[in-house]
Amino acid sequence: MISSALDNEASREAAESATADASLDDKSDDARLLASLREDAARDWIARESVRALRRRFGEADDVQLPSGASMLARRVRAVLQRGPSSDHEHALARALAALALAEHVRSSSPASLDDTARETLLLARDTPWDATGLIDAALGHDATALWQAIVARLRILVERADPAAVRAELLVGGAALIRSMHSTAIEGVAKLGATVRDPALRSVFALGEAHQAPVVVEGRWAYVPAGALVRLFMVVSGLTLLRAAWRVFEHLALGRRRHARIEWRSGRMLVACTASLAGRPTATRTTTLAPDAIARIDWSGKRTGLVGGMFVALIAAGTFAGTFFAVVGARLQVASFFSGGVGLLGLALLLDQAPLRLFGSLGGQGRLVVHPREGEPIVVDVHDSAAVDALLQRWSAST
Repeated sequence: MISSALDNEASREAAESATADASLDDKSDDARLLASLREDAARDWIARESVRALRRRFGEADDVQLPSGASMLARRVRAVLQRGPSSDHEHALARALAALALAEHVRSSSPASLDDTARETLLLARDTPWDATGLIDAALGHDATALWQAIVARLRILVERADPAAVRAELLVGGAALIRSMHSTAIEGVAKLGATVRDPALRSVFALGEAHQAPVVVEGRWAYVPAGALVRLFMVVSGLTLLRAAWRVFEHLALGRRRHARIEWRSGRMLVACTASLAGRPTATRTTTLAPDAIARIDWSGKRTGLVGGMFVALIAAGTFAGTFFAVVGARLQVASFFSGGVGLLGLALLLDQAPLRLFGSLGGQGRLVVHPREGEPIVVDVHDSAAVDALLQRWSAST
């Protein structure tokens, strides 16, 4: 029984390692590679060896002993730690290892030593492939604030030097690190340093950084959360979909109901404010602040016709079919009422095609944005500005 349990456990770990190794080559994103290091069965050994390498500035080691049953990822880590990276994938692995070591080092060190850690981090990024600056947020999470403060303080000292050109390389590395981060401390650091730097090239870099980190605002109509597939099918078959659509149009036109949503990406956080009002008086509100890791996914469906446009398209199709049918039957049976009714339906379909679609076309949004938090209901917004949505998606993907 004991040996069977051990065999099952070993088989499970081997399967997990094989799965991680099989997908390793597909992980071009540094943050995902960092996550794969943390999920590996030898993660404790990888973290320990990475910290040892960080303390010797990732110099060549005499030997790195592999743990028993090491996965292919752990073997690649050992090779990179011993001889350094030689390919694009190994350079990405080196950055992930440096970030893992930096996180372990910061959490086990005293706050007083963060100044030296910030200086060492920038020097490694400037002179070696062990650049952890692009993964500070992913590696440290909420603990990144103190390190970013130390990095900003270090860069401020360099900016105030009499000859900033002598430390331009370190300033460029540090500035790029701040710009890539969506942490509020890094964003504030870009603004402060950009206002004090004198070098024209560096000033341009920080100006681009401020533009990149500017808030992104998406506004639109706060839509209802869509029902499940079975519920939607039942509503279509029973005719409740048309009744619901008619009621919402009545609410909008007769009762003055308005639903507005504002999504703002600022300082590495998504701020959501949704309000519903009736005749100008608020009836419902929803305010949410979401960190990038609190968002399961964001769905963006591109240009769409909209519910009103879809209803008229369906009426056009039905009217065209019915009008043609009654007109043909009336002509064959020589029944004037059938024929005239069919022609009338065809005329109505033509009228629907030419007038109401163009009249109500503005009610159909250009797209639908759905934010799925890891907890709570989705946030659905009908948006007209697809460019703002693209910028929002870029900010979110850069922060995860």
